[in-house]
Amino acid sequence: MTRTGRYWLLGAGPALLLATLALEDPTLPVDSAAWTERYDPFFRKYGKRYFGPTQDWRWFKAQGIAESGLDAAAISERGARGIMQMMPATFAEVAQAEDLPASIHSARWNIAAGIRYDAQLSRRFAAHGGDQGRALMLAAYNAGPRRMRIVQQRGRKSGADPQDWNALARHAPAATRFYVRRVFFLMGRDPDSSASQRPSD
Repeated sequence: MTRTGRYWLLGAGPALLLATLALEDPTLPVDSAAWTERYDPFFRKYGKRYFGPTQDWRWFKAQGIAESGLDAAAISERGARGIMQMMPATFAEVAQAEDLPASIHSARWNIAAGIRYDAQLSRRFAAHGGDQGRALMLAAYNAGPRRMRIVQQRGRKSGADPQDWNALARHAPAATRFYVRRVFFLMGRDPDSSASQRPSD
């Protein structure tokens, strides 16, 4: 959906500047003091609503960090907006389907729509769940559904399991491979530590 880190910072204050610097350091985990806790209730609430009570809501916060550094005013070069860097057309579709207030600039509804869109992508591209499913969901969010279908089609042609991110990653854009790694690193998970969760080159 977005290109990681390519957004305009509007009205950057000291906390946002710290978070901006942290964007360049993949060693800072999602629980670091560099990241605001202001939006945690929304990540918790909508993570539970759309993924169930056993889902670790911090994955969605990590995604918000990778998308925008948790900057509610972020606008990408392509026009994606807010913490979850939703494109206006995608936000409008999700908001209408879920009867959410049509306010892409609201941190709450931007997060809600982003997590609801995650759930939609997870059902479409990640049938098996776990780390592989999570990686596929994140890849689809970043690259977009159309590109993700192409990635899976190319994987099938090369004999890869379309549910195996490790085998599909080489067919994905470099920015998408980086994005998946980024979210895993933020969660304190090394995507290169095991074959079961590695988004490979």
